Amino acid sequence: MSEARRRPWLVAIAYTDLPSDARVIRETREELARGARVTLVVPRSPSGRPPSGLDGAEIVWLPVDQERGGTTIGGQLRFMRALARWRAAQRERPDVVHVHNMPDYLYWSVAAWHRAGARVVVDVHDIMSDLAVHRFRGVKAAIAVPLLRAAERMVWRRADHVVTVHDAYRDLIVQRGVPTDRVTAVLNAPDPALFHPGRRRATDPARFVAVFHGTVTERSGVVNAVRAMAEVSRRVPHAELRVIGTGNARAAVHAAIAELPPGAKASFDDRYVPLDEVVSLIADADVGVVPNEISRYTRHILPVKLTEYAALGIPSLATRLPLTEHYVGEKGALLLDEATPAAIAAGLVQLAEDRGMRDRLALGARAFAEHHSWPRYGDALARAVGLT
Repeated sequence: MSEARRRPWLVAIAYTDLPSDARVIRETREELARGARVTLVVPRSPSGRPPSGLDGAEIVWLPVDQERGGTTIGGQLRFMRALARWRAAQRERPDVVHVHNMPDYLYWSVAAWHRAGARVVVDVHDIMSDLAVHRFRGVKAAIAVPLLRAAERMVWRRADHVVTVHDAYRDLIVQRGVPTDRVTAVLNAPDPALFHPGRRRATDPARFVAVFHGTVTERSGVVNAVRAMAEVSRRVPHAELRVIGTGNARAAVHAAIAELPPGAKASFDDRYVPLDEVVSLIADADVGVVPNEISRYTRHILPVKLTEYAALGIPSLATRLPLTEHYVGEKGALLLDEATPAAIAAGLVQLAEDRGMRDRLALGARAFAEHHSWPRYGDALARAVGLT
């Protein structure tokens, strides 16, 4: 048997646009570095090319489109059917299967491997039942929430280990019946090969550039950030907002930009943007904008874009979500008590007019990024997937 064949075979599965998914890329890089032979199974990507930094991984692009920001059960089931066909065609069983949610029930596509002895790790990026509470109302919520919660519990309890994105989700998963020693929090710490102060570019004193990047959804608050530019531009004529990414609120963003008064500057790069390109597009920004709405769902999120701005040394304007306040705090971001256009505009004007505040927040953000840098979590991930 060759050296390559003796390496543990890890299959990672994710219903995502791979080139723009920071968590999947970072964790796959770690698994490769730990000596695994990695096969990454994902939907085909609109960008048409693999992300950088995954040399050595086999990437299987299933013939299914991914609906980022507007995911449907039908789309998930199409992916699961394609995944099941691919799994059935394999002649050997992997040692480890790393299933990234959403959805958790991707597990059932590889349950046969689990029964045959593979270690299965479920990586909970989002808790689907909590998201359903946020997205659905009335009869839909009454049906979807208990069904999703039952599916989550069944999958989490069957998995050999559950990995999730922060301590609050870890505690919630434990409360829902998974033993503490089978749950590990791996923060969405940015990839240090991509997000580091050396990638930061000098800002242009003749402009004030605010950026928003990532999935464009209603709950992200991006539409209110665009609307805020009407007031920001009136008070700071050289200000502009760049929105980079796509999602189910893309039409609302286009409409909000069209409604801005003359002279208000906002642009929308409406596409899936690979991570390495994202860095180049945001590296000269004066401030990152993270204006998530405050809801039952968002109380349990720590926005990835906030950690990426921090790693680059870009100060942020962010909603005062519980986890943002817990991890980043007042020293690392200007926190808003609400995500209205008026509140966002007031925060951006304050930052535009106070360079000293921006510098102080950038230092505080870097302190957070250094304390929660990826090396702190790489060992925890390796133990969870069984590569130690």
